[in-house]
Amino acid sequence: MILDALSVLSGPVTSSSSIASYEAKAEREREAEKAERIIGYITAENLEALEAMEDEEESAAESDELILEVVSVTVSDAENEFLMKGDEEAFSYVMLSDDLDLLIVSKTEDDGLLSDHTLWVNGREAYSSLYLSSDDDEEFYSILSVLLPYLKSPDTIIVPVDIPAVVSLSIDGSPVTPLRSVIALEKGEHEIIYTSPRFERIEETVDVDESTVLSPHFVPLFSGPAFISSLPYDAAIYYQGIPVVNHVVEEGTVPFSIAARHDGFSPFSMQSTEISDTISISLRPEWMAENDTIERAKGRFYDSLIATLVTFGAFVATNSLSGIYTDVDLAPVAVAFTGLSLVQLVELMDAMFDYFQMARMGG
Repeated sequence: MILDALSVLSGPVTSSSSIASYEAKAEREREAEKAERIIGYITAENLEALEAMEDEEESAAESDELILEVVSVTVSDAENEFLMKGDEEAFSYVMLSDDLDLLIVSKTEDDGLLSDHTLWVNGREAYSSLYLSSDDDEEFYSILSVLLPYLKSPDTIIVPVDIPAVVSLSIDGSPVTPLRSVIALEKGEHEIIYTSPRFERIEETVDVDESTVLSPHFVPLFSGPAFISSLPYDAAIYYQGIPVVNHVVEEGTVPFSIAARHDGFSPFSMQSTEISDTISISLRPEWMAENDTIERAKGRFYDSLIATLVTFGAFVATNSLSGIYTDVDLAPVAVAFTGLSLVQLVELMDAMFDYFQMARMGG
């Protein structure tokens, strides 16, 4: 949670090796941009702009994105005791001795169902709550609010972002990945671009203030023709409320809705956000709407199964008794049970097939 908050406010929060890699990549990008500008000035014979660029300080080309290295601090028992009390002098001592710019200390005490949670940043209490169950979002926003003045300018605010997961966000030309659906932005105008394989591109200029929420209206992209296969085949099909001719949709969109009707079948409807050139739907017969239809078929199958087991059991028992009591003629009884067993087996197979068909069509 703390790493998420730091990422929102500072950009990459990484190890030393990753920071070095990030800085090397940023340097390569600056060099490529510089070379492109030089070529452009030479092509346009704009010598004044070329001379002005050469006089720029190196710091002007550096990225203004803040990168943090997160480390775990080892402290003595005495230092830990004072830190857990929120002692400002203890915070100052540990930060100075370990060369830290930011020191975050968290403590949770459980007492049965209750939990007392406290978090300090540089000696300042950021969050304190006694609760029955943890409210993750409340704690996250509390951490954001207390870290904000340490990592951002006074004009920076936290802006909620309400966009689908498949949408990419770019602000002032730089890609942004919202964490927990929030980003940190300075007040004022920003050029924002939304791109997605499923929605039309949106470009807008937003004047950001405390009431700003990034939640534009997205228009689905055209996804091409689609074939709708239906059971029964001659069902009346409606795509986005428009009748479909010959089962072919010429201009598909995402997301979409499909409805279908046919005499003797229950109305069908579905919604989807998946792009597909073939869509298969199946209508249920009206008689399947009766709640006890499948139950009756299942009851018949179970009754037939029990009856089959009983008759076959009686047949086996009769044959066994015939072998034991040879002086008693049990042949007529065995023949009778043989006939009943065969009849019951046929009934069982019919009931099983009937139950299978009911369950498949009603599933």
